[in-house]
Amino acid sequence: MTYRHRHTAATRTETPYRGTAAGARRENPAAHGSLTIVETCDCGATREVAANGRHRELGRWYPAQAR
Repeated sequence: MTYRHRHTAATRTETPYRGTAAGARRENPAAHGSLTIVETCDCGATREVAANGRHRELGRWYPAQAR
Protein backbone atom coordinates (compact mmCIF):
# COMPACT_ATOMS: atom_id res chain seq x y z
CA MET A 1 0.00 0.00 0.00
CA THR A 2 1.33 3.46 -0.85
CA TYR A 3 0.91 6.44 1.40
CA ARG A 4 -0.30 9.68 -0.17
CA HIS A 5 1.05 12.73 1.62
CA ARG A 6 -1.42 15.58 2.17
CA HIS A 7 0.28 18.96 2.42
CA THR A 8 -0.58 21.23 5.34
CA ALA A 9 0.92 24.60 6.13
CA ALA A 10 3.47 24.29 8.94
CA THR A 11 4.81 27.84 8.56
CA ARG A 12 3.46 31.01 6.94
CA THR A 13 5.35 34.07 5.75
CA GLU A 14 3.33 37.18 4.91
CA THR A 15 4.67 39.66 2.34
CA PRO A 16 3.12 42.59 0.45
CA TYR A 17 1.01 41.51 -2.53
CA ARG A 18 3.15 40.50 -5.52
CA GLY A 19 0.65 39.08 -8.01
CA THR A 20 -1.62 36.16 -8.74
CA ALA A 21 -0.85 33.06 -6.65
CA ALA A 22 1.47 30.75 -8.63
CA GLY A 23 -0.43 27.83 -10.11
CA ALA A 24 -3.88 28.96 -8.96
CA ARG A 25 -6.60 26.83 -10.56
CA ARG A 26 -9.13 29.63 -10.41
CA GLU A 27 -8.26 33.31 -10.33
CA ASN A 28 -10.08 35.34 -7.67
CA PRO A 29 -9.73 39.07 -8.44
CA ALA A 30 -11.23 39.95 -5.03
CA ALA A 31 -8.18 38.35 -3.35
CA HIS A 32 -5.71 40.62 -5.16
CA GLY A 33 -4.10 43.68 -3.61
CA SER A 34 -3.34 43.05 0.06
CA LEU A 35 -1.00 40.15 0.96
CA THR A 36 0.85 37.23 -0.57
CA ILE A 37 1.28 34.44 1.96
CA VAL A 38 3.92 31.78 1.34
CA GLU A 39 3.01 28.55 3.15
CA THR A 40 5.55 25.78 3.72
CA CYS A 41 4.73 22.15 4.50
CA ASP A 42 6.89 20.00 6.80
CA CYS A 43 8.11 18.11 3.70
CA GLY A 44 9.49 21.35 2.22
CA ALA A 45 6.78 21.97 -0.40
CA THR A 46 5.60 25.58 -0.74
CA ARG A 47 2.60 27.41 -2.15
CA GLU A 48 1.46 31.01 -2.52
CA VAL A 49 -1.87 32.35 -1.30
CA ALA A 50 -3.16 35.76 -2.39
CA ALA A 51 -5.26 37.18 0.46
CA ASN A 52 -7.40 40.28 0.80
CA GLY A 53 -9.74 40.34 3.80
CA ARG A 54 -11.76 37.11 3.69
CA HIS A 55 -10.98 36.48 0.01
CA ARG A 56 -8.34 33.86 -0.83
CA GLU A 57 -6.68 32.60 -4.01
CA LEU A 58 -4.82 29.35 -3.40
CA GLY A 59 -1.82 28.43 -5.52
CA ARG A 60 -0.71 24.85 -6.06
CA TRP A 61 1.87 23.08 -3.89
CA TYR A 62 5.34 22.91 -5.43
CA PRO A 63 7.96 20.35 -4.33
CA ALA A 64 10.94 21.71 -2.41
CA GLN A 65 13.33 21.86 -5.40
CA ALA A 66 10.80 22.92 -8.07
CA ARG A 67 10.65 26.64 -7.17
